[in-house]
Amino acid sequence: MLITPTEQAQYDTGQAPVTKKKEVYPALTGLRVIAAYLVFFHHFPIQSLIIPGFDLQREMHIGVPIFFVLSGFLICYRYFDNISWKSSWFSQYFKNRFARIYPVYFVLCIGSFIAGKFFGFKNALLNLTLTHAFFSDAKRVISPSWSLTVEECFYAAAPFIFFFGRKKLIIPYLFFLLLLPVALNLNIWLPSGSDFLKGDMYVMLYTFFGRFTEFFIGIFLGKMLLSGKIKPVQNTIRYTALGIAGIVAVLIMLALAKSPDVLYGLDTPYGLFANNVILPVFVAFLIYGLIAEQTMIRKWLSYPFVNLLGRSSYAFYLVHKSFIYGYAAIIAAILHLPNLLFCFLFLNLVSIVLYKYFEHPMNKWIRKF
Repeated sequence: MLITPTEQAQYDTGQAPVTKKKEVYPALTGLRVIAAYLVFFHHFPIQSLIIPGFDLQREMHIGVPIFFVLSGFLICYRYFDNISWKSSWFSQYFKNRFARIYPVYFVLCIGSFIAGKFFGFKNALLNLTLTHAFFSDAKRVISPSWSLTVEECFYAAAPFIFFFGRKKLIIPYLFFLLLLPVALNLNIWLPSGSDFLKGDMYVMLYTFFGRFTEFFIGIFLGKMLLSGKIKPVQNTIRYTALGIAGIVAVLIMLALAKSPDVLYGLDTPYGLFANNVILPVFVAFLIYGLIAEQTMIRKWLSYPFVNLLGRSSYAFYLVHKSFIYGYAAIIAAILHLPNLLFCFLFLNLVSIVLYKYFEHPMNKWIRKF
């Protein structure tokens, strides 16, 4: 779903022009797999760990804000200081972004259609064009893919955010803040029965209009790094610990916000604010720590195998709620294996194969096409 830190060093022929080669941060690639695993256990909780009335696993959707903050940070870090208004720059920029998110998604969509998960022509078109999350009643072939619609909106807005926010990031942020009431009320002005941006909570949870703060916090951190305000420090875990502690605290807040009237703590105004505004700040502290501090956590997230899992985490994020999970569950039942454990390991294997033999080669080919 997001660009990898490895991509920051890939300035081959055909890629967007840059002013200088930038340092890579492998720990951030490792962080991506943690975010993907959080979402997995949000969807498929370990039954023995469920606490009635206080289910932390139910709120592990917090992996999505981690992705969004990372995306804002990495896109800013890569493109902020080399943006150009030439058509060739925009062409390569959008080609890069298309290459990053679409090939694997397209293949899984088609696979889902073949496997029988087809909701009619309209929904198929919305899913294939990644516009389905604009419509509250649209059926999702791959349920987590709503976040890709949010992501592509950010990709489209990012060059303009960088241009108008070059001196003061608050200017484009205020623009989107003022745009939010329009998005929340737009459906009222549309013909009766339209499901385009329908429902305040839907807009706040599933569209870029409600999630832009997460990206902006990542952008702010990226600008800090580019300006030299983030310096490597030794023998401290201050920011890393603060980030982790804050993320855990928000997770607990969300679990406590859950009530019999809502499915998740996220579905309450209190939980929504915690998820969309407070949580991203602590994610930014964690990213800051993984960049600036020499810690065991940074070292562990930088291990080659963890990095491989991180690079394949986008595929994992998609396949874990696709038809492939269903096939994995069938295999586990036939072999009398623990269902959740087998599916988790099987999906990791499938994701690595998809990344190494399809996603990565297709990414490189499209970029140079």
